[in-house]
Amino acid sequence: MPAPSAPRPAIRTTQGPSLNHGSLFPSSWPIAAKLFGAMIIASLLPLSVALWWTASQSRHELERAARRNMELHAAAAAERLDQLIGDTARLASSLAKDERTVMLCTAAAAARPDAHPLADPMGHRLRVAVETNPDLASAFIIDARGIGLASTNPRNFGQDLSFREYCRDALAGRAHVSEFLVGKTSGEAGVYFSSPVRADDTGGGVVGAAVIKLRGERVQEIIASVRIGHLGHLMLADHHGVILAHPLAYLHFRSLGPLTDGQQQAIDPQASYGLDRIAPVDAAGLLPIARGSHERPRGSTSFASSDGAAETGHSAWVAGYARMSAREWTVFAVEPEAQFDEAGRYLWHRNLGATGVVAVFAAGLALWRSRAITRPVVDLHAAAERLAGGDFSARATPSSRDEIGRLAETFNSMVPRLEEAVELRHTMELATEIQQSLLPEHDPDLPALEIVGRCRYCDDTGGDYYDFIDTAPARGGGTLIALGDVAGHGLPAALLMASARAALRCAAAGGLPLPTMLDRVNHVLNSDRNFRFMTLVLLAIDPSRGTARWASAGHDPAIVLHHASNDFSELVGGSAPLGVEDDMVYAEYTRDGLGPGDVIVIGTDGIWEAVNPEGVMYGKQRLRDVVRENAHAPVAAIADAIEADLRRFRDTAPQRDDITFVVIRIEPPRQENAE
Repeated sequence: MPAPSAPRPAIRTTQGPSLNHGSLFPSSWPIAAKLFGAMIIASLLPLSVALWWTASQSRHELERAARRNMELHAAAAAERLDQLIGDTARLASSLAKDERTVMLCTAAAAARPDAHPLADPMGHRLRVAVETNPDLASAFIIDARGIGLASTNPRNFGQDLSFREYCRDALAGRAHVSEFLVGKTSGEAGVYFSSPVRADDTGGGVVGAAVIKLRGERVQEIIASVRIGHLGHLMLADHHGVILAHPLAYLHFRSLGPLTDGQQQAIDPQASYGLDRIAPVDAAGLLPIARGSHERPRGSTSFASSDGAAETGHSAWVAGYARMSAREWTVFAVEPEAQFDEAGRYLWHRNLGATGVVAVFAAGLALWRSRAITRPVVDLHAAAERLAGGDFSARATPSSRDEIGRLAETFNSMVPRLEEAVELRHTMELATEIQQSLLPEHDPDLPALEIVGRCRYCDDTGGDYYDFIDTAPARGGGTLIALGDVAGHGLPAALLMASARAALRCAAAGGLPLPTMLDRVNHVLNSDRNFRFMTLVLLAIDPSRGTARWASAGHDPAIVLHHASNDFSELVGGSAPLGVEDDMVYAEYTRDGLGPGDVIVIGTDGIWEAVNPEGVMYGKQRLRDVVRENAHAPVAAIADAIEADLRRFRDTAPQRDDITFVVIRIEPPRQENAE
């Protein structure tokens, strides 16, 4: 009846985290997710960069356009104010040249009695002119002494007005346009225009002056009429930095920033505005522009204002400005920076929305394509999982002629070869188990002898061999210690070692002498015609007599550490290795004088020929040093020390040969209890 076949082994694999388990690390993501991510990055990264660059350029252009728009607002208001001042100045000049004005001033200068009858019609004419022109607040005529002759305000009649600068300039023959002034009689702000009245058209002497007051409210109307968005506005400041017009009336005649005492005195707030002192607002960033420190008559700037924040909730502002040509005044168009950036933010949000739509479309397309591309890979992975579980019928279906399709074909052609390799691996594992079973299961327990053996193969199987053979039934007592080394390592060496072991145990069972045992083994190896050889040493120790008998077939001599002298000697003597010639003659050697505490070590060349990463050999001297340092310890500890020192010496260098050794120590004979 045939034996049942053994189950096929699964393929042992070493792999990272399974793709079926989630992880935060991209290295463990499924390939579809990686491909999806790569496609998203490849599509959205350039789009994002283009969006950022386009948005940045667009915002830059929008900012330039917005600042230019602010400049245009300020420039348009400045031109309107220049035109208003020019028109009013021409009106004052026309009034000074009017025939009735000249007649009135000439009569008054000559102290003629007809001067007073002319005053009333002139006063009526001035009132009609002011009432029909909403830009004007008042008008009056003064004589050469500065005394009021005719006026729209009865309080100016007969009053000495020569203290006003504009009156003095006109009486000196110069036309004058004043700063913003608050009239002492009216208490209303305005701009005064004066022009000299001459006796004749040929440039005769000045006989008086014509004065027209431009309504300050008209300037305020021009400034307040322009709104920039829902928070921006215009304001007008003179060359001292004093606000002349603002949509907020309480900010009139306040300075853009703090003024020194010297600057306050130069302005003379009481004479100009009827104020004791000019209070500042928090817009000091505009002061240099208002005072003409900037060479450009037009431009834009940014500034901070806590006063502005109190009114609008904003502290960062942007201003466009334009200086007037008729007066040293500057028109500012201001708006909060948040409002200024509204267009840029709107553009950014719109572009961001468009990018989001494109991103959703790109994500859907990338998901569809990544699943289509990775489906063959998923199928191939499933086949590989089946193969890893031991199913050698697993096959992948080539779905294309590209690299993935060729990979599936390669996988299918690999499976039979892998099946053969797994079977061979299984065979090798069985061979390893068999060879391990050929070595002693445990160290012998002998009277007056302490023995331990170690064997470390560099491959799954090897050619090193050690054995403890009980020869008591054949020769009246004793244990034979055998240690051999087949040339090479691996399975061929293991098979040769198994043949040598079987031949040696048969010879030992017959109670043959040591040389005869070697002859029998040599004959077996030569008859196999395997073209391999091995070294072998047979050692028998009689602790009661202190003698050692050995026979060696080309093996390195055993080393002996004598307890009494702490010196080493070697058990020298032997012939050629086994398997070289069939008619080789072997001999037995004897050593006397062994005593308690002596340590004997037999080993293979895998010990002293071991090399470190620098290529230096371990050597026998280092082995002797380890044995001497640990001679007082049990033989198992000596064996451990040898192995540990070998590992330290090799460091990262691989083990290139089998390592086998036996450590023996002679102990005093045990005292048996008498019955």
